[in-house]
Amino acid sequence: MVDIGGGTSNIAILASGGVVSSVSVPAAGNAMDEAIRDYLRLRYAVQIGERTAEHVKRELGRAWDYKYGEQSQRAIQVVGKQLANGAALPITINAREVSGALEPVLAEIISTVRRVIEDAKPEVTADLYYSGLTLTGGGSMLGGMTERFEHDLNLRVTIPEDPLTTVALGAGRLLDDSERLQRAALRLDVPAWEDAEKLVVNW
Repeated sequence: MVDIGGGTSNIAILASGGVVSSVSVPAAGNAMDEAIRDYLRLRYAVQIGERTAEHVKRELGRAWDYKYGEQSQRAIQVVGKQLANGAALPITINAREVSGALEPVLAEIISTVRRVIEDAKPEVTADLYYSGLTLTGGGSMLGGMTERFEHDLNLRVTIPEDPLTTVALGAGRLLDDSERLQRAALRLDVPAWEDAEKLVVNW
């Protein structure tokens, strides 16, 4: 499970109904916005706000297929503040530029997921192979994210219909049921595959 939120990306391996391991990294939606702002500041010597950066990310940001074909030339105009004199300056930025700006953040997320998988116990490998990887959170809505993860990790990747609300809805369901919350909690004292009956969550 990979939850790409605003401030952090949370990666967890679930096996036999329990959390086997989990890692959190700051590479997420906000870091993508900041990467776009940094690129425009360095490339065009202009400063843009957080809302503008998020707009650029939503309109042009792609994790995969904008690197190829005509879509890579899709562009929009934004107005930034010149660093030299503070005056407004309209600039045109295309999808290829945005993809390049986002690449370090995406690479860090994927590298973390790969490291978590590599560190997993051998018994978990089969579960990962058959169940695949689930993307959730607002960051997972970036275009081409599913294809990028499938290509880089060689795993089947799925994404829920409404990835923005899945974490909140799931947490709410767990908080309403203390027994399920206990079963889904991270267990450090026993491997999930050795005590499956205590960990399985029957939704």
